[in-house]
Amino acid sequence: MPQLTSTVPAAFDALVDLVTAAAPPGVFVAESELVQYEPATYVELTTVANHTYQVASLGTYAFYENYEIQGVVRVFRGDYNPREARTDAWAAYQSIVVSTVIANKTLGDLVLAVELVAANSTCEITANGGTQCLIEFAVALEARLTV
Repeated sequence: MPQLTSTVPAAFDALVDLVTAAAPPGVFVAESELVQYEPATYVELTTVANHTYQVASLGTYAFYENYEIQGVVRVFRGDYNPREARTDAWAAYQSIVVSTVIANKTLGDLVLAVELVAANSTCEITANGGTQCLIEFAVALEARLTV
């Protein structure tokens, strides 16, 4: 029986490597959710969601593979200043995530297309009276697989 080989593992690794390379000194990039000892600014790439296969061609047994890699940019401040924290979070998101995706639309020909499909932002007061702002984002990928 023919087997499809997913691009998810390689694309996830490539995106992590590119985001890590784009992150300035002091910004940590994690491949899993951080639950303790969080740095002041960091990016998490943690989830693969909405994975589907769609028939592209019956004659060659080609399929389109579509999925999202989801993540979050977090910025912490020790004081209550949501405006500055929000500005810092969006600046980090733009320079680290958005610029990386725009500059690498196929992840080195690994996939057909990469695009940002969502970004949601929120700020909150932390337990110690500081501010945390985060931007949750999703990067959509499409690949063509042939058996």
